[in-house]
Amino acid sequence: MSKASEEFFKRELHLLENEAEKADNDYYKEHNEYPNPTALSLQKKVTHNVMQLHSLFDGQQHDNMSASYTIEVFDKLVHFTPLTPLTGNDGEWKPLKDNIEYNIRFPTVTRTDKDNSTAIIHDGIIFCEPDSTDFITDETYSVVKIEFPFVKFERKLIQLNHKIKDKSISEQLETHDYKELN
Repeated sequence: MSKASEEFFKRELHLLENEAEKADNDYYKEHNEYPNPTALSLQKKVTHNVMQLHSLFDGQQHDNMSASYTIEVFDKLVHFTPLTPLTGNDGEWKPLKDNIEYNIRFPTVTRTDKDNSTAIIHDGIIFCEPDSTDFITDETYSVVKIEFPFVKFERKLIQLNHKIKDKSISEQLETHDYKELN
């Protein structure tokens, strides 16, 4: 990292602040009041935090390889993604209720009767409706059976072609009325 990288960060974050200010002004024009909190106040906080992270990261004197690896590991950890495969070993499980256990390293994975062959990930498939940024899981259609060692921590994202109130998830899956986003 260098003075040039700091300038790059500041320039890009400033552009986000400009967009946030425009969003606030657009909101004001539509509602005759500013949102609370404002997009700009949130962006300024994020800008401050990112610049602190830049300063800390810069002080660690990474080369390209260690910088990339550090970012990769940090990204996984802040998203609560395990760094190594789940093994299914008994030490990874804690009781949830009745005869169901959850995996302490990735809690959306459960098993029944201490039997790894029953292991599932509850949010293996995530849905979104058209023109939406909201993500939806479904008790039936988001559940995916898994095997150990388990390494596929990324969820399948499916964008539905219709709103659920107009056409159910099951109907859209049956008629292939969706598109996979990843």
